[in-house]
Amino acid sequence: MQENLSTPNILQATQSYKQALLDTAQLGKSNEHSYRTQLQNLLNALKPLPIRIIHEPQAEVGQGSIRPDFKVYKQIDSATALSYNALVGFIECKEWGKKLELDIKGKQIEKYLAVCPNILLTDYNRFILISFGNVIDDVTLFPYGIDANLLAHEQESHLLESLNSFQHLLYDFFNASYATIKSKQELVNVLSTQSFYLGLKARESYHSTPRTSFHKFFEKTYETFGAITRYGLSIEEFCDLLGQSVVYGLLVAYLESELDSASPLEYVGVESIATLLPKEFHLLSEFIYFSIPSFHIPEPVSYALENIKKTIALIDKPALATMLNTQIESISIYLYEDFLKAYDDLRGSEKRKEGGVFYTPEPIINCICSSVHSLLKSHFNKPKGFLDSNVKVLDFATGTGSFLAKVFELILDEEKSRVWQQEAIREKFLKDIYGFELSFVPYIVAHIKLSSILKSRGFSSFDSENKLQIFLTNTLDLSIQADYKMTMPLLLLEEQDKLARRIKHTDEVLVIMGNPPYYQNSKNNLPEIINLLATYKPSNEQNIQPLNNDYIKFMRFAQWKLLERYNPAESTPLVLDSRQGIMGFITPNSYIWGRTHRKMRESLYNAFDRIYIINLHGDSEKDRKEDENVFDIRVGVCISLFIKYPEGHSGDSSLGNHSSDFVDFRTTADLVSSSALKSTKSPTSTTANTRIVDSVSLESQADSTIAKVAKHDFATIKLNSGDSQSETPTLKASSGGGYIRGRGDFACSEANPHLQIQTPPPYEKKFLRKENNGKAKLQQQTESKIFYFSTSDNAIYKRADKYALLNDIAQKGLDSISWQQLECREPYFWFIKRDLDSSEYEDFWALAKDKALGDSKSIFETASSGIKFRKDNLLVQVSQNKLQEMLADMQKLNDSQILAKYHFNETADWNLTTQRQYFTNPSPQDMIQVAYRPFDNQFCYYPLEHINKIIPRGDSRKNMALSFLLGENLGLCFTKDYTGYYEAPLIADSPIDIHYNGGQSYIAPLYRYEQTTGDDDKQTHTLEKLPNFTEVFKAYCQTHKILKSKSPEQILHFIYANLFHPHYRAKYAQYLRIGFPRINFEVSKKIFEALESIGRELVELHLLRKIPQDSSIYIDFRSESKNANFTIQKRNATTRFIQNENGVYELVLNDDLCIKGVNQAVYDYTIGGYKVIEKWLSYRSNYTCSKLELEHLESICKILKRTIALQKELEQIAL
Repeated sequence: MQENLSTPNILQATQSYKQALLDTAQLGKSNEHSYRTQLQNLLNALKPLPIRIIHEPQAEVGQGSIRPDFKVYKQIDSATALSYNALVGFIECKEWGKKLELDIKGKQIEKYLAVCPNILLTDYNRFILISFGNVIDDVTLFPYGIDANLLAHEQESHLLESLNSFQHLLYDFFNASYATIKSKQELVNVLSTQSFYLGLKARESYHSTPRTSFHKFFEKTYETFGAITRYGLSIEEFCDLLGQSVVYGLLVAYLESELDSASPLEYVGVESIATLLPKEFHLLSEFIYFSIPSFHIPEPVSYALENIKKTIALIDKPALATMLNTQIESISIYLYEDFLKAYDDLRGSEKRKEGGVFYTPEPIINCICSSVHSLLKSHFNKPKGFLDSNVKVLDFATGTGSFLAKVFELILDEEKSRVWQQEAIREKFLKDIYGFELSFVPYIVAHIKLSSILKSRGFSSFDSENKLQIFLTNTLDLSIQADYKMTMPLLLLEEQDKLARRIKHTDEVLVIMGNPPYYQNSKNNLPEIINLLATYKPSNEQNIQPLNNDYIKFMRFAQWKLLERYNPAESTPLVLDSRQGIMGFITPNSYIWGRTHRKMRESLYNAFDRIYIINLHGDSEKDRKEDENVFDIRVGVCISLFIKYPEGHSGDSSLGNHSSDFVDFRTTADLVSSSALKSTKSPTSTTANTRIVDSVSLESQADSTIAKVAKHDFATIKLNSGDSQSETPTLKASSGGGYIRGRGDFACSEANPHLQIQTPPPYEKKFLRKENNGKAKLQQQTESKIFYFSTSDNAIYKRADKYALLNDIAQKGLDSISWQQLECREPYFWFIKRDLDSSEYEDFWALAKDKALGDSKSIFETASSGIKFRKDNLLVQVSQNKLQEMLADMQKLNDSQILAKYHFNETADWNLTTQRQYFTNPSPQDMIQVAYRPFDNQFCYYPLEHINKIIPRGDSRKNMALSFLLGENLGLCFTKDYTGYYEAPLIADSPIDIHYNGGQSYIAPLYRYEQTTGDDDKQTHTLEKLPNFTEVFKAYCQTHKILKSKSPEQILHFIYANLFHPHYRAKYAQYLRIGFPRINFEVSKKIFEALESIGRELVELHLLRKIPQDSSIYIDFRSESKNANFTIQKRNATTRFIQNENGVYELVLNDDLCIKGVNQAVYDYTIGGYKVIEKWLSYRSNYTCSKLELEHLESICKILKRTIALQKELEQIAL
């Protein structure tokens, strides 16, 4: 070991160091910089020859706070005879005698570790070696200090005791051989840190000046990559992609290298880093080669690359493989999701969730793939399933290739012979199995995973002709022609793009499956997919944001690819030989129950012959608490299988016969008379194969000659009319006429009265109806079937039990579970079970118009959702004093201070630099009360004059606010849809927040204020207060035996009592989940008056106009305390509401105060998903209340207690 240290007399060098320290100390006052020269001299005396120790007194450009006292480099001689300095480690010095334990886990060392894992921390006497955040060694060189009074022989004796340990420490530091990475978590942390740092430094270098040729290459690569993928990556996202790609590419290269061979990582400079990548990843090499050109690499980027190499070289491959219970080459597969999660944690982002990057659990993959495999055999005449000829499969969001890996497995199971397996690999795997992926890292992992499967079966002959058909492409880019300009020659990426376009637009695919991204705020808004998405959008729906989710766009792509394939930009048909196939996905389940998704469901219902849905639930907000998700996500999910049968399919005997064959008729001039289609016997007909053909209406008198020609030129078509079967001539092209190919519209041309083919528009094939203008249109002939299974309905809540169910289906088939057959009805086309069997409810009066459904029978003329502040933490405050404090802060604090104090983020349409000007000189009228949460009026900044500047698109709620700011008013608050037990209604007398009573809150003012102009010469303007009722409801009231004599307030009271009636909430629960509540006014006078009376009291209570005189609820001291402490202490639920030693319930405010007399029902009382008391307290955590505010809380408790009592009274009134 000692031969690596260059000095022959280590003891002498150390003694010289000690004397130099003593000399400096005797000069007087010293600090952490006083001994750096002496330390550098010692280290130079002891270091190996290739080591260079450089003192870094000043920060470098781009280094920011990464400024250790010394940087240590090692001279590397590469195989190409070039040499470079490899970063070995950092040395950080602290004051003599400082307690170093605090620095080991400090922010400074944490930042250093992001750059280099090898840190030597010292106070010039104690030396601590840190590797990847862990202390490897800790040596004190002079245990008894540097006391000059010690005898010489004693000093030498003490020094010899520690010198051997110090030698070992320096050896480990200089040679960086002190540690290997053996655990999964350690490797994940290290890789994500290095990847993050590379992306960060690349971004900082890109924005730095002066700009070099590196910047130009980098920028043009960024532009070209974005132009080809058409995804709109920001520079930050591009740098993330680059950092992750470099790290994972080098990781794979290292893992695939021979176990006992020398790693090239140490001998190849950073300027040649692309040469280290695996040879099969030419596309990745091209990307990195142009992104990080070999010249003028910025020093921070070079540091990062060097450290990545060093880190990966420390991986103990055998130990890690053993720990993960996998082969060495599969390590990268197992690390992928954890790597991206750790990266997100560093970025403070949700990129993994944006991309829908979650490992799909194996039972889900098994269920989907095995079910599709079986359906191909039983319904598509493909006896070998995926292996059969003409079965092409696309995973439209390949990720790490798990779905395709299962397809490979199923194919290999079909082909037992090793000889035929090799043939299947060449002719099936490498030709007919496609994958689309947009990100490099999963693209890499997918190749590794699928290649390893083929290698395990003896296939390794990968070349330009034999390669996996996985493409780096944006699935949702459906433009037919590549319309981009390459400023950097990413030729391999361009080739991938061309091949992917061919698959999207030309190749026939029979199966599309996968796990698409689940990102709600999708950025993938290319015009082609947006045009396609119009099919899913209800024409009058205002809230279409739920349809912008990536998973919905991917489903729409799959539907288009299988069944339509017209040019999405122009609606012009493309070549399509057949309209058949299977889609199989795991997606969020919002599309099966969401109101906004109704046109999507209608489109899918009309397009496919059979739909299977396995609702796996697991939504953290909508489902039972014990209902576990199959992923580690909050939204519920479902498995969906959509089947469009091939022509001639006879149906499924186990679940019903569903033939989807059809004949379309269309006219361009005269139509063939339906009488020409006589039933005649045909030798080619079978009873199993039936079609349904309706007669075509005639525009005018049919030409008898055409009918005669048609009669003689027909072959056979099989018909089904009701239950009876008949046989009909098949349309056959005569010489010189049109031709028949598969399906199509048959028409006669004016020039030639022979039948011709026309490509039908999507899905018209299933309809035939006659419109008033006489044109023949299609009308639905066969009923699509929806088969539904809910894990919740079958009491399957645990994740493990759901997995067991899916594995069971994979093994035994879809018939192994009991399906519910759903009946789809307009206008919602629900894909879940809905018990909507109360026709009386549908005839009640809706609170507000549902514009999307054209609801005409509604009570209130205007209703609006609440104010969406967007920057709630800034604009809304719990008190007027706090609001005034915020306005003052906006004048005196800088941007970073404002952001830190009020905890909100700037956005593209709202930043402090621009918005500050609108916070100056506020008037009292600009500070208003808003009903923010139940029984919690807060104060907001709401300047009407420029509300659009304070709140983006803020004027959309301005009229609602004016309904309360112009004069006294009441507003009934409700929701359009609600999950779970209905508890959303509430009253307000001020503008409301959009989440006032949970979800999206709507408010219907009882009155509206309108300006009217007088008839006098002065044209005076007056403000008129008018009931906010629709004209149709006013007319109804005028003739109603009870309502005609009731005031608007009395009608409101009656409505309010209905909404709080427990029987109403239970009886109409299913309806309350899908639309605005409806009210029945056809009741007896006695019931009306009883409900109106209770409703009036509820309104007065909830507006705090009537506080119950209940002495059992009161604020009191806790235990023996006499401290009147008005600060709300932050507590969890178990310590907030307790039962004291005397059995008395206490609502605990802090250690000193509580509210007594509150029972469990009052504490748990919920409105709109909010526990009222908990929510009020949560906004005042560590906030010191006034006496009035605490009295308000006490009043809330009393009001809730009385509300519960009134609801029990309502139960005695029959509805």
